[in-house]
Amino acid sequence: MRKERAYKIHRDCEIWTSRRSRIPPLRWLIPPFLLILSFAVLAAANRRPDFAEWYARTVYPVLVGTVGRVFGLVLFSAGECIIAALAVTAAVFLVKLARRREGRGDLLRRGALGLLWIVSVILLLYAFHCGINYHRRPFSSLAGLAVRPSSAEELAALEEDLILTANGLSEGLSAEFSLERGGVTTALSVSPWELSKRAADVMRTLGRIYPELDGYYPRTKPVLLSRGMSMLDITGVYFPPTIEANINVDVPAYNIAATACHELSHLRGFMREDEANFIAYLACRESGDPEFHYSGAMLALAHVRNALRRADRALSDGLDERMNERVHADFAQNSEYWSRFEGPVSTVSQAVNDTYLKVNAQSDGLESYGRMVDLLLADYRLRYGFA
Repeated sequence: MRKERAYKIHRDCEIWTSRRSRIPPLRWLIPPFLLILSFAVLAAANRRPDFAEWYARTVYPVLVGTVGRVFGLVLFSAGECIIAALAVTAAVFLVKLARRREGRGDLLRRGALGLLWIVSVILLLYAFHCGINYHRRPFSSLAGLAVRPSSAEELAALEEDLILTANGLSEGLSAEFSLERGGVTTALSVSPWELSKRAADVMRTLGRIYPELDGYYPRTKPVLLSRGMSMLDITGVYFPPTIEANINVDVPAYNIAATACHELSHLRGFMREDEANFIAYLACRESGDPEFHYSGAMLALAHVRNALRRADRALSDGLDERMNERVHADFAQNSEYWSRFEGPVSTVSQAVNDTYLKVNAQSDGLESYGRMVDLLLADYRLRYGFA
């Protein structure tokens, strides 16, 4: 009896062990669970904008105040370091794989597991730190702005107003002379790092006007490899895993302040590019800081100018003559700068960015940046009492 009982117990253990061996270990099960969770919350936000709005107002600010605050203490872009570390890791793995003569299958399995973990964790952080917010209510409804089609004459009136603003502000700003650029262009009065601190203060000031924008703002992070960002046609990027606002500081100086405010607006849960640009313009305008005000006015002027050129080129050319030499020089410098990077790399980057925006509820892709003009016109009509 004892032998039979011992044999039965041994056989039951073998059966249990055999069944257990067919179940993948947790290290293979957790990543698919994270992926399912990520897609589930994104689908819920897409179907229920009220849920997305609730999340953006209640949960997301807590994440900004914890994760964003921790990484805000780091004196460099943690996101840039993470991307560099992943690139180095991938390169090392490929070198090992190329040199391996035996055991390649095991190395590939470990590599696949590592890649699965990286993708699942990044997607989870993207969903909770960024993706849900794409489906919240638009800023225009929160700010009481009536967006509607406008005429070329309205565009011209707005452009003229912005030109007068930019002309007046440009006279008191720091300048630099360049023979290559053929004139005097705007320069930063402080370091990019100091400017990033001021950008957080500027956004907090706007938060006193619009409660939806009130809250904690870390400094933006000047990116060390900013020239690489320019090659990819990027002026700034919000990095969801660390809740960081990263800015390209290699671009012409007048762009940097508005770009910093644009990226910081994402930390209040406003992810749409047209809204982020408009919020940056408002923040710069209400800042009381001429350097920021000029940067925001130039951002708005560039968009309105392009829109009027498409609607009425002759009217736009006539208004160009009203810009002073500094404004003309800054726009010329900007065009010359970006022309250096035209090519296959920037084209691919634009295509990727266009697809990303369309996937994230911005059906017109890169054209969503142009919708900033509709918000500017709505704000213009509201400020001057036009119907």
